[in-house]
Amino acid sequence: MMGVRNGNWRLRMINSDTEAMELSFSLQDNARVRLNLQPTKPLIRFGEDGVSRKGEHPAATSYYLSFTQLATSGTVTLDGTEHAVTGSSWMDHEIASRQLSSGLEGWDWTAIQLEDGREIKAYILRREDGSADTYSRIIWIDRDAGVQSFGPEAFEWERARWWHSPRTGTRYPIEPVIRTHDPDTDEPIVLRLRPTMDAQEILGDVGGIPYWEGACVVIDEKTGTILGRAYLELAGYAESLGDQLR
Repeated sequence: MMGVRNGNWRLRMINSDTEAMELSFSLQDNARVRLNLQPTKPLIRFGEDGVSRKGEHPAATSYYLSFTQLATSGTVTLDGTEHAVTGSSWMDHEIASRQLSSGLEGWDWTAIQLEDGREIKAYILRREDGSADTYSRIIWIDRDAGVQSFGPEAFEWERARWWHSPRTGTRYPIEPVIRTHDPDTDEPIVLRLRPTMDAQEILGDVGGIPYWEGACVVIDEKTGTILGRAYLELAGYAESLGDQLR
C-alpha cells in the first residue's frame, strides 16, 4: 500500500478501495498518536481540476486537494497512558510553486466543518495594506461534495479580536467574524470563529517566521448557537512572507 513519511510522521493507505488511511506520529518524548482515517466524502479538487490560482502571475498557483470529512478513531498516548479518541478530521494536500503575487504579505485561512454536513474553506490573501486580494475565496462544499466558489465580493472577513503573543510580541487576529450568504438559501449568515485557547502560536516553522494556527469553535453571531468547528491559520503577521513565497 502507498505511504509517505516525514521525520517520525507516517501516513499510509490501508485500504485502496475505501481510501482508508492510518496516521502515526510522536510529539517530543511523551506523546504518541495513532489514528485511522476513513473518508466519508470523496476527494475534493479545488480550482480548475485541482489547480488553485493565488494571483495574476502564472506561477502563483497550487495543486490543492482535500478530504473535508474523515471519520477518525485511534489512540493518543500521553506520559505512558493511552486514551481512545474519536472524531472527524480534515486533510489538505497542497503542492505550490510560488504562493504569493507581488504586493501580498500573508493570508488568513480557515477550514470549517458545519454540523449540518457541509464544509467551508475561506481565505483572505492579504495585501500589504491589510485589504483582501481579488484571488481571495470562500468555498462551500455541500453534503454531496458539490463545490461552489465565490470571490472576495461574496464575503467579509472582520478581524474582531486580537491576541498579543508573550513569546514573540506578534499580534494575531485570532477571532475573525465572517459575513456571507448561505448559497443554499441565499440568507445572510454571520460566523464567529472562537479559538479553543488563545496561545496556539507556532514558532519558526515557515522559513523561521512564527505564525498562528489552531482549533476554533464556529458560532452563529446572531443566536450564539454552535454551528461547527474550524481550523484557523494566520500567516505573515510576525513578518511578511512575500519575499519568501514569491
